[in-house]
Amino acid sequence: MSAALIIAGVMNSEQMRVIKRLAEVSRLLDAATAELAELDEAAVVAKQSFEVGYARAFIQAEGPIDVRKHAATLATAQERLDYELAYAKHRACKERMNTLRNQLSTGQTVSAALRHQFAAEGTGQFT
Repeated sequence: MSAALIIAGVMNSEQMRVIKRLAEVSRLLDAATAELAELDEAAVVAKQSFEVGYARAFIQAEGPIDVRKHAATLATAQERLDYELAYAKHRACKERMNTLRNQLSTGQTVSAALRHQFAAEGTGQFT
């Protein structure tokens, strides 16, 4: 008899549902971790692009410091937006990971409660 059949015979449907959800959340967390690495790299590249572009625009501009700052800001508006959006995606992914961790923790708590309930119910010929 396979382990899945043995487990299915011993566990009730609620326990199986919790186990399946824990596995699903775990997979989602793994995927989000990989996505975060990609988003982190994209955010760093966007930041570097913005900072270098701003510095070049500032150096090339003429006039007083304030005018040069504003000229550099205008010249790099799109790079700044790209940079901010990249970090927003990065933060959103981190928040999603935190949510998944909370769901995993909650699922583990529910699973433990179900195990205790199952143990307290008893099994065998006297039930």
